[in-house]
Amino acid sequence: MTATPDPVVTADGRTYRWREHWAAWPTDPAAVDGWAHHGLSFTSTGDLLAFHPGEPRLLRFAPDGSLVGDARCPVREAHGLIGVADDGVDHAWIADNAVKSVRQPDGTYGRGAPDTPGQVVKVDLDGKLVQRLETPPRPEYDEGTYSPTAVAVDEVRFGGSGDIWVGDGYGQSLVHRFAADGTHLLTLTGEEGGGRFN
Repeated sequence: MTATPDPVVTADGRTYRWREHWAAWPTDPAAVDGWAHHGLSFTSTGDLLAFHPGEPRLLRFAPDGSLVGDARCPVREAHGLIGVADDGVDHAWIADNAVKSVRQPDGTYGRGAPDTPGQVVKVDLDGKLVQRLETPPRPEYDEGTYSPTAVAVDEVRFGGSGDIWVGDGYGQSLVHRFAADGTHLLTLTGEEGGGRFN
């Protein structure tokens, strides 16, 4: 019996080989039944960062797919995830929307209302809290929910400012800019352009 070759995927003029079951993903029930769509990111050394589907754990895979890191984090859910390197030290920024989807008996995923506000945190690769961004000081949050879904960093190592951008996609539909030290700098509502974000 001969092995079936890995399928090839072509996108934007580049060719990729699809490797099914490449990573040594956890097989515990929470990983199998969990829900996650956080995206993936890389460390400066080429390890792949992901998040456990059912538990608040940052996962790190070596290029060969072996699991080399599994760290509990101070979040409820990782909706957005990005790896950064500050002065040669790798960290992960996580957008925690504070809502964990849970598999229902019929196979669908249900969401409960958050019982805590969302947050954006920076952790080291051992899951320890390094920095937490405060809820932006905006009138929309006096009564409305803060539920961030995305985070991006204008990294200094690539000539950037170090500013952190946060999308509040499940809350008030706003985009926030923070300085590297966590100071809130501005909020975009969409009204600056074609209309209010929705």
